[in-house]
Amino acid sequence: MLVTIGTIVDLVVTFNERRQKSSNSYVILVEDNETTGRTSVLSNETSSSGQIQSQRLNPPQPNRGKICQVAVAFSIVTNTRKLLSTSTSSGHLTSLNGMRVLSMFWIILGHTYLFASLGMTVENSLAAVKIIQRFSFQAIINATVSVDTFFFMSGLLVTYLYLKNRQESTDSFNWVLFYFHRYWRLTPVYAFCIMIWGSLFFHTLRGPMAVWRSTPQTQALINECSKSWWANILYINNYYPYSGDINQQCMGWSWYLANDMQFYIISPIILILLYRYRKIGFAVCGGLIGACIFIRAMTAFEFGIHVPNQAVTKHKDNYYGQHAPLYNKMYTRIAPYIVGMLLGYALHKTNCRVRMSKVTVLTGWSVAIATGLSVVYGLYDYYYHSFNASLAVSVIYLAFNRFAWSVALAWVVFACATGYGGLVNSILSWSAWAPLGRLTYCAYLIHPMILEFFFFQPYAYIVSDVNMICYYLGLLVLTYMCAYIVSMAVEAPMLGLEKILIPLMEKAINTLVRFLQSFLRRRPD
Repeated sequence: MLVTIGTIVDLVVTFNERRQKSSNSYVILVEDNETTGRTSVLSNETSSSGQIQSQRLNPPQPNRGKICQVAVAFSIVTNTRKLLSTSTSSGHLTSLNGMRVLSMFWIILGHTYLFASLGMTVENSLAAVKIIQRFSFQAIINATVSVDTFFFMSGLLVTYLYLKNRQESTDSFNWVLFYFHRYWRLTPVYAFCIMIWGSLFFHTLRGPMAVWRSTPQTQALINECSKSWWANILYINNYYPYSGDINQQCMGWSWYLANDMQFYIISPIILILLYRYRKIGFAVCGGLIGACIFIRAMTAFEFGIHVPNQAVTKHKDNYYGQHAPLYNKMYTRIAPYIVGMLLGYALHKTNCRVRMSKVTVLTGWSVAIATGLSVVYGLYDYYYHSFNASLAVSVIYLAFNRFAWSVALAWVVFACATGYGGLVNSILSWSAWAPLGRLTYCAYLIHPMILEFFFFQPYAYIVSDVNMICYYLGLLVLTYMCAYIVSMAVEAPMLGLEKILIPLMEKAINTLVRFLQSFLRRRPD
């Protein structure tokens, strides 16, 4: 209803503004002066003598009231126009657009195979095992590092934009708006998807599709949102309830949002240190990365986690060890975020202007490519021969794999931002990535629902390259179609409303600060 009303108001107001502009008799006159060749916007005005005079001026800008602005924030016309715009404000960091979209494609690809294996029955199980053992399949089975890409980009952007703001503005930084923006940016559409998953989706499955969703266990899983939705809204669902067990919490894939918000909450400590006390800031960042690596190593050792299957082999009765101890806790995933923050600091300090020799560039790209490939394809021999690595090898890999992946990404972004990206920068900075990049958040929230609805059916399927390609491409397109609907209904309107609310909040905060200062000055000693 709000989207419909906002769209109608937008069309009516835009039509009236254009009609008013055309009635003001503004004409474009080209001066015949060969030395200037300038084009001027002039208005025809009649003097007291009845003669027409020409006066140089600028066309008036439309002044819309607050109520009109709120209504237009829900307009599907305006929001679609913003969505499809290929212009971005990323500046030197345009390579992040392609990295963001391709990582989301990679996540959906990995989840396509995962949901297919969990939902449907495989008819050709022997052929499926051979496909898993292929070298090319390593990119699918190790797709979990794509999530670390988003952690890395989040840390990079929050640091780069903060330092850029401190450089351009002399005013004190408003930390209240810093947190408000993040919560407002993520929560409304997140809550909307929780409603879809925990209510509408559940009732849909009790209807015509109830034949394959009638077990008490599956109904309890979806209905869990009615009990613990508030943990998601508070972004603590990776710890509570069920110790953050992905298989039991509301919208299990939302563990990522909890981690990202927790990183964001503690980021001001690091930002202030990097801005004011550089050496201390570096020391804290290094300590956090080292602590993350150490915790991952000790956890893998304590619970006997071997790659590639990463199953717990010791202390199986331990509740913490039963629920993916290395996967969804912030202290085991913070290293890529800190690497992103350090890169953001480096790019800001150098203003993305660095001169490097060809040898340095070649060495950097070689090390980055080798590091990234070793993370994704390094376990191929164990998958091919179907045996686990030793505990020592497993501990080393699990301790460093996500940190190493983020370091490889750091070089890619650094090289692209400083002019040494070449073809890679041209691909990642392609302007067509921008619209898809704006749908990334909604696509992440909505795609598991689509995959589950499709794959959890009482049918058997045959695993083959052609079948999985058709499944994947169809589900990918459907995901972004649904993401567009969710974005237009919730995400884009909330972003439009934020632009109206923030100036009001700034005035309220400044008024409160002045009142408190005046009150403290008037207090007697």
